[in-house]
Amino acid sequence: SPVQNAPYTLTLDDGSVIEGTLDASGKATIENMPAGQYTIQYGEDSREFEPVENTTANPLFGKISPEQAVKMVESGDTDLLNQAGDIAEGAGDWLWGTLQGDFNKDPSTTQIVVGTIISMIPVIDQVMDCRDVCANMAILTDEDDKNDSDGWLALTLTAIGLVPILGSALKGTFKVIIKNAGASLDAAFAILRKLGKGDPEKFLKNLDWAKLTSDATNASKQLLNTMKDSLQTILNSWFMRKLLDNNALKSIEDGLGKMSAFEKRLGDGINQGMGRIRGYVDEALAGQSKGRLATGNTSSPLKAKTAELDASTIPLPYEIKKGLSAFDSSPIIFKRIHKDGQQEGMWPDSYTLMPDGKPMGSIEGIMPAKFKGIKKLPADAQKRIDEGWPDIASRADFANFTNLEAATLPKGTKIYRIIDEGTSEATKKNSGSYWAFDLPSTKTQWRKDYAVKDSWNDNGHYIEHTLEEDLKVWTGGVAGQRYEEFNTDNFYLEGGNTQIFAEYGLLKDAQIQPQLTNWPDAI
Repeated sequence: SPVQNAPYTLTLDDGSVIEGTLDASGKATIENMPAGQYTIQYGEDSREFEPVENTTANPLFGKISPEQAVKMVESGDTDLLNQAGDIAEGAGDWLWGTLQGDFNKDPSTTQIVVGTIISMIPVIDQVMDCRDVCANMAILTDEDDKNDSDGWLALTLTAIGLVPILGSALKGTFKVIIKNAGASLDAAFAILRKLGKGDPEKFLKNLDWAKLTSDATNASKQLLNTMKDSLQTILNSWFMRKLLDNNALKSIEDGLGKMSAFEKRLGDGINQGMGRIRGYVDEALAGQSKGRLATGNTSSPLKAKTAELDASTIPLPYEIKKGLSAFDSSPIIFKRIHKDGQQEGMWPDSYTLMPDGKPMGSIEGIMPAKFKGIKKLPADAQKRIDEGWPDIASRADFANFTNLEAATLPKGTKIYRIIDEGTSEATKKNSGSYWAFDLPSTKTQWRKDYAVKDSWNDNGHYIEHTLEEDLKVWTGGVAGQRYEEFNTDNFYLEGGNTQIFAEYGLLKDAQIQPQLTNWPDAI
């Protein structure tokens, strides 16, 4: 949408200055301009900033009581309970980590407990918020860490995200400012523009911090009370008391006690965290340059685009891995050093945390079972291998698929492979085995949909190949990949797109012609 009524300052080659404002459609016309180049500095959209509502209602809200859940299990009609399980699974193991109860021994009990709790949360987004609050609570109720200032800072960011409409925009913005302390606010403003319309700088300067603190505190208490109410509903249910054993009931009671004690400390903790966040924001605003520069020529119209970004895709300044040669087709080396995650051991599992606090394309939490790869070679696969299909068994490559099918791609099929300076195309002059039918549009999409860990491949280049004859391959869904747990952090890449497994070395030497992906988030 157009940037409305933004001020501009135009400077001609001779030093003359013209000032004005864009109209409501984001345009301006200046007549009788002398020929030549000029520079123009734009201000922000003149409207008061208004965030956009982007929450999703929980379709199961109020539909599953403990009694109804028991009847669903007894009748075998568990569709709603399965939906609740899928919603909870997407948020990781926050529920079981909080209750610390071994409910999973009885799948029916698990369905009933999860269904009851999920049914009491009105907004889908709040399921993830529950996970974050529980994770913060686990740290801040530990005797050694209960006064940890970074823990309260993390909890405050979570609480800000709970504030209706405004919270999502501010949470992502504050994370970027904190992560990139001392850097320009351009990235933070770009996030605000993505989540609303208006002047982001004016919005931050005039932010009512006292109201935000109050709203965040109340919202987090309300969420805690929702969780407490759902657990209390289970305890009050005669059906559930009959179904659950004493250890499970005690676990729920202990969880309730922990939440009540934590709630009493929320106000002071969030006030402390908000003070730190305000300090980061004020410092960043004080060092912000005025407006955005563009250059043009009076012989043609100038179009300038205002940046909008998702918080998860803002690139970070990586350190290039030394000792590698660039491809002949590019002077750029994309192979990076990833300094977060597990660095030691025989199989390091390093990654780079993006401004949203997660590795690019990943989801926080324990990887659900539905994303895991198949555990053994399908019954007829060895026969196919003997008939000339690629050997997908010897290195257990089948485990990287959620399903597997032997296929023959016809002559003329176009396939793609993403590479960097550390893949076999560079080190051995042979193409690797994993290919795709389509070229992803961004690095983030590639990492997410094809479950490619940071340390495996840093992209930047791709090879495209049109089959000159029919080719026997394996195809199937990409299995998810989990990062090794590090400092209690768990992340995973869910995969899910269709991948191709071809014979290693399909292309060799001069046949390998890398091209730049030109992805905006590949730096």
